[in-house]
Amino acid sequence: MKNDARKSGEPLSMFARLLAQEPPEGGDENAVKELQTLRTALSEIADGIILLDRDLRLDFINRAACEFAGAAMPDAGSKQTYAELIRGAHVATSRESLEQFIERRVQTVLRGDPTPVDVSFAGGKVVRSRCVVLPSGGRLLTYTDITDIVRQHDELRSLHAALDHVEYGVVLLDQDLRARFINRAFRSMSDMPDEMADAGPAFREILDHGRKNSAYALSANEVDGYIAQRMEQVRGGEVRPIELRWADGRVVRHQITALPGGSRMLTYTDITDLARTADQLERLATTDSLTGLANRRQFISLAENEIGRFRRYGRPVSMLLVDIDMFKAVNDRFGHDVGDQMITHIAMLCEENKRAPDVVARVGGEEFAILLPETGTESSRAVAERLRRTIATSPLEIPDAKIPVTISVGVSEFGAPMSGVSDLMKLADRMLYAAKRAGRNRVASPPNDVGPQDVSGLFAPLDG
Repeated sequence: MKNDARKSGEPLSMFARLLAQEPPEGGDENAVKELQTLRTALSEIADGIILLDRDLRLDFINRAACEFAGAAMPDAGSKQTYAELIRGAHVATSRESLEQFIERRVQTVLRGDPTPVDVSFAGGKVVRSRCVVLPSGGRLLTYTDITDIVRQHDELRSLHAALDHVEYGVVLLDQDLRARFINRAFRSMSDMPDEMADAGPAFREILDHGRKNSAYALSANEVDGYIAQRMEQVRGGEVRPIELRWADGRVVRHQITALPGGSRMLTYTDITDLARTADQLERLATTDSLTGLANRRQFISLAENEIGRFRRYGRPVSMLLVDIDMFKAVNDRFGHDVGDQMITHIAMLCEENKRAPDVVARVGGEEFAILLPETGTESSRAVAERLRRTIATSPLEIPDAKIPVTISVGVSEFGAPMSGVSDLMKLADRMLYAAKRAGRNRVASPPNDVGPQDVSGLFAPLDG
C-alpha cells in the first residue's frame, strides 16, 4: 500500500476520501480498523500528507509533512487552522513576508487551485505542494521532497550563468545532438538570434545557419561535404582540436568533448590573432625578407615534393639557377641601396614571367632559383631564354639613370642517378658557371646528347 500511495495522486485521493469519513458510530469494527490502517500507512510514507476539513482545519497530518516543516506532530484531535499550521512551520521567509505568504497559501487552498507550488523551509528542504479538493468539501495537500532536483537545477543554472560570461563559445548538445544550451559568446560569434538559440536547435540546424550566413570560407559546392564532415566529427566525439576558418577571416579552434550519456560539449575559441602570428612566423621562416620570394629553405622543401612526384609517377621537373651579371659593379658604383633595388627588380620580373605552378626563390645574394614542374630540359631552356631576353630589355630605373642589367642562367633536369635536390642544384650551378664563362647574358644547359638520366659526367670539376 505504501508504494502504491507514492505512484500518483489518485490513490492518495482515495485514501483521503476514506479518511474524511467519520468512523461509524458504535458500529462496524472492521471499518474502524481499516480507517486506522490507512492512517498508519499514510503516516509512514515519504510524501507529506495534510488533510483539512471544509473550514481548512486540520483533520490529519503525517510524519513526513511535520519533518518537512520542522514542526512537532500535533496532539491527537488538534483542530489547528491551516494558517496556524503554516505559522508554526519553519518556512524560509522573513517575518514581514510570512503573513503575506500565509494569506496567499490560504487563498490558493480555498480556491482548490491544483497548480503545484514549491515551498522552501529553513532547513534547506524544498517541497512541491499540490492541492486536491475532496467530495466532502475538505482539502488534501500533498508535499513531495524536490530538494535534490532544485539543487541540481540551481547548480545547472549557476553553470549556465558562468558559461554565459566566458569569452569562448560553448554549445551543449544532448544525445540526439540537439542544443540544450548555447552561450552568449557563441551566439555573438555565429550571429545567431536569441530566438533560435533558445529554441534548442539541432546541431545540423546550427551548421545550416552558418551556410545561410555564408560563414564558411568555402565555395558553394564544398559546403555540403563540410557539413557532413562536421556532423561525423561531433557524432564520433573527435578528440583532436579542429581549426575552422570562417569567411570573415577569423580562425576558430573547435574542441569536442564527449559527455556521459552520449551528449557533447562543443567549445569555440577565437584564435585569429594567434593564427596570424603563426602565419607571420611561417612566412618569416620561409620567405626572403627583401624580395618576398620563397627563401632557400622553402625552395628546397618544395623541390623535394616535386622530386617525390618524379619518383612516383615519372613526371619531369627542372630547375633554373639565375645570377645577376656584374652585380658587384652595380653595388660599387651606385651603392647597396640601389643594389637592393636591383635584386627586387629582378625578383619582380621573374615572378611576372613565371607560370602559375612554377616557384621562384632567392637562394643567395644575387642568385635566384626557379622550379619548373612538369617541364623537361628543352622546354626549360626556352623558358630561361625568354626570361633572359625580357630582363635584358628591362633596365632598372632610378632617379637620373637607367641601369642596364643582364642575367646568366643554368638549366638542369632531375634524373634517376641524382640523389635529391642537392644534385639538381649542383648541376644547375655548373651550367650557370658555364654560362658565365661563355661570356654572361646567356643560358647554359646540359649538352643535347646528355639526357637527365645520364648526367654523372657533368659533376666532374669544370677545370678538369
